[in-house]
Amino acid sequence: MKVETQPGDPVGDMSEVDLLVAKHKIYENSIRYVQSVDRLNYDQMMSTYWPDSTDDHGNFSGSGPEWCDFVCKMAEGLVRTHHIVGNFLADVRGSQATVELYFRGIAIFKNSDGQSGATELHSAGRYKDLYERRGDEWKILRRSVIWDWSRQLPSEQEWSWLAEGAQFGGFYPDDPIYSAY
Repeated sequence: MKVETQPGDPVGDMSEVDLLVAKHKIYENSIRYVQSVDRLNYDQMMSTYWPDSTDDHGNFSGSGPEWCDFVCKMAEGLVRTHHIVGNFLADVRGSQATVELYFRGIAIFKNSDGQSGATELHSAGRYKDLYERRGDEWKILRRSVIWDWSRQLPSEQEWSWLAEGAQFGGFYPDDPIYSAY
């Protein structure tokens, strides 16, 4: 079965299965991106962008690879970060797709002792992306961030309710996700 489209629409050549596979690959790349930001995993983050990509986050505008450098240089001032993505829409047209992906992020910044968190920045918005397929891979070609809200709070981390020996998130390669089961 073919996807119903208007005459001349390039998605019309894709089967429903091909369209679902394309959307899944795009979504999975989006998840790899936010995971790489939270782990400050440079190689993984770079793998989500095409080398000729661009990124405009508002406080940064440049190439995708330059954005990856910018993010990873922030590591020395961070305790940890955490992103969650939600609503996802991808309009696939041949080898390109426009994507809107909602996100919420929290960054905990170090204080003067270099360890504990002094402030937390809570923010939410949407990634407005242009993805492109090259071969079998879908990656970000153009990204701009639409900011919807932000709030800065003092960090008041409380972990006493956890059992002794609990695992805590960290950055690559020390985060528990990278250890074998």
